[in-house]
Amino acid sequence: VSYRITTPVTTNRSIIVPNYVTASGYTEDIPGRTKVGETLTKSETFIYDGQKDSIYAVHTSKIPGIKDLPDYVKDYPKQLEERTKKNEDRNVSLLGPIWNENGTNAIIVADAADNKDLWILKLDAATGEASLLDRQRDEAWIGGPGVGGRSLGWLDNARFYYQSEASGYSHLYVCNITTGEKKQLTSGKWEVQSLQLSKDKKTFYLSGNKEHPGITHFYKMSVEGGELIQLTSMKGGNEVTLSPDEKWLAINYSYMDKPWELYIQANKPGAKAVQITKSTTAEFDSYKWRQPDLVSFKNRHGADVYARVYPATNPHPNKPAVVFVHGAGYLQNVHYWWSQYFREYMFNNMLADNGYTVIDIDYTASSGYGRNHRTGIYRDMGGKDLSDNVDGVKMLVEKYGVNPKHVGLYGGSPVVR
Repeated sequence: VSYRITTPVTTNRSIIVPNYVTASGYTEDIPGRTKVGETLTKSETFIYDGQKDSIYAVHTSKIPGIKDLPDYVKDYPKQLEERTKKNEDRNVSLLGPIWNENGTNAIIVADAADNKDLWILKLDAATGEASLLDRQRDEAWIGGPGVGGRSLGWLDNARFYYQSEASGYSHLYVCNITTGEKKQLTSGKWEVQSLQLSKDKKTFYLSGNKEHPGITHFYKMSVEGGELIQLTSMKGGNEVTLSPDEKWLAINYSYMDKPWELYIQANKPGAKAVQITKSTTAEFDSYKWRQPDLVSFKNRHGADVYARVYPATNPHPNKPAVVFVHGAGYLQNVHYWWSQYFREYMFNNMLADNGYTVIDIDYTASSGYGRNHRTGIYRDMGGKDLSDNVDGVKMLVEKYGVNPKHVGLYGGSPVVR
């Protein structure tokens, strides 16, 4: 049995946001978060051995790099001096232990509280000692699809699989716990976005945007690596669930102008997907929803940035344009499937009907494009994310003939920051 004890921090202060419009008529407080840089929560993991009636602490003090400071501390000489002098272990949270089938080996995932490191460790449950199998270090922050133990499991009693952004994109790896040998099974400038192991543990099923950053397909491959076999064929977004007997695929599919519908397909390459739901109304279908241009342009830093462009049907004489800025930051909205910003998608159609050209950009910090794009605004919000939108407008001026003096902007939370 494993359990965790968390020591709460009592010295941190949380912000309080006043809510002036209330049912009571009085101003009420909305509790907020702590400021960035406050003291981090500390936790410890223990293992109870029922046969020996003993408790062991999982030791993290010997993890390689446990005392390493983030690079940003160098910008603060006083903090650097104090933390170097203290030479303390960083706080970590542990996931696991995750045991192999015969119970002879266990792995744990240690996640640094400062989000700079992720360690996969072999656990000696009899002593609580942990030895390193894989370390991921990111001076911005650890992240990416499937990273952090969300896609981790055993192939057999000696090998486990996991995802890592070591190559710059989240890909699939296998590690032998006995030899420490690691093998990368997928590669390229695309991301493994979901992962599942077949029941017989001979095949990986995975979703990824290998064909295009804005297209997801479902694939299979041997657990030994080799050819990646594409199972879905419809261009757009394919969210797939395997049937319990693994003979069928339930596909939640959509396209730019077509909301999500459910399809069924045999688990075979080239098999026909059959639509089994129809969720839109006749009124909805009566309007010719646009399939916006999906384009890319070079930003001022030389990186490719993707955008949706809704050209005006009959451009207004002033040649105006509107920039829609998606929220969240780490979110993808330039793709070939139905947008989660469906209200804004419909509003953008209305703007285009009324003579406005609209652009929607996956600016730096958006998801779907690998580690560098994901972390590109680290410690500089309002930098590349903003300039990408400015560069997108420049592209509209050059290629779509809009007037730079008549450009407006709306969108999610990044707009108000």
